[in-house]
Amino acid sequence: MPAHPDEVREAEEEGIALAPRRGPKAILGENGHVAALETLDVESVFDEKGRFDPKFVPGSEKRLEADTIILAVGQQPDTACLSGDPEITITPRGLVAVESRTLATTMPGVYCGGDLAFGPRIVIEAVADGKRAALAIHESLRGGPVPRARAASVRSS
Repeated sequence: MPAHPDEVREAEEEGIALAPRRGPKAILGENGHVAALETLDVESVFDEKGRFDPKFVPGSEKRLEADTIILAVGQQPDTACLSGDPEITITPRGLVAVESRTLATTMPGVYCGGDLAFGPRIVIEAVADGKRAALAIHESLRGGPVPRARAASVRSS
């Protein structure tokens, strides 16, 4: 888990429990709801060429109780399923090419953001990308810009 020491400290101060050198094996459910994440010990993270290719220790399963799981595994998106599509452009960095303002891809009607468009960043930037793409989609479908809410002015008494 690449992270700056300050980010780790801040996460721990927020009560976030970290499970370093563990990798996901399965999401476990009970009664139709998430109950836990089953993990394995990580033996190695990169292959002999320095590529992200985690290897896990068989039989090292541990259960992390949870009611919500946010998947954010790996540091490089896998664009193999897109590389043969002539309408989607993959950049030399292996990311999906997007127009910077709208996040539109080279395929009409398809938008992309987050790690798949920009590489590893913090989650709030991916959230902002989702909002930016949603506004662009709205503009595209409605034929004009989305009205922006104005901040209310505060008057002192």
